[in-house]
Amino acid sequence: MHPEFLKIGPIQIYWYGIFMALAAIAGLLNWTWLGKGTKRNFNFCSDMLFWIMLSGIIGARIAYIFANLQYFIDNPSQIIRIDQGGIIFYGGLIGATIALILFAKYKKEKPLDLLDFVITSIPLGHALGRIGCFINGCCYGAVYNGPLAVTYPKGSLTWEHQLETGLLSPTATHCLPIYPVQLFESALGIMTFIILHITYKRHKKRGAVLATYLLIYPVIRFSLEFLRGDPRVRYNTHFDIAQYISITLFIIGCSIFLTQYLRKKK
Repeated sequence: MHPEFLKIGPIQIYWYGIFMALAAIAGLLNWTWLGKGTKRNFNFCSDMLFWIMLSGIIGARIAYIFANLQYFIDNPSQIIRIDQGGIIFYGGLIGATIALILFAKYKKEKPLDLLDFVITSIPLGHALGRIGCFINGCCYGAVYNGPLAVTYPKGSLTWEHQLETGLLSPTATHCLPIYPVQLFESALGIMTFIILHITYKRHKKRGAVLATYLLIYPVIRFSLEFLRGDPRVRYNTHFDIAQYISITLFIIGCSIFLTQYLRKKK
């Protein structure tokens, strides 16, 4: 595996960027299909995608920069090199949500209705994005010597981190075996995508799809964080920031679910 897909002179195209583009296209196609026969046509969905992507990328990159602040202080020219990877999903989710709420107000849509609609594409796009992470070598797993383990070559992010932490010698040609945690998250993302589609088709209660997502993905993310091997800022409870956000989002999901359940009972 090599993170670089194509190089023409000074122009470099990375697999990570390709899979990010595929994620955006897949999300747009899904929305267009779900919105068929309604005012949420292709033009509506493509406009929405533009603002969600722009705000999501900015939010995800800002979160990554703050999580690795010292590196970017030392290497300010790398701040805009998003083509090489380096985003945090939760930062993107927050940025995209803010843009979506503003978009809903502009289009005179109910924000919660539109969130239910939009959230159906998030796990699909995330699944494709994690494949890009796997090829790029970022968001890698912890050392694991089992049947599903993978290795990255010398010079990869994993190799460099293991060298810095004393796990490897400079002569090693590959890193130590690690969990393919990106592929785990990708597979679980596809599963979540299917569940959300079933929920969207069967449950017309406002907020049902959003609540379902917030009850599934935070559990996945919280669990997989324990298998991550890239540098994580952990606190006294041994949880990192992504796990604290996961707990918060899960509580929000429970609140939405209980609110809708109590309304139904009434």
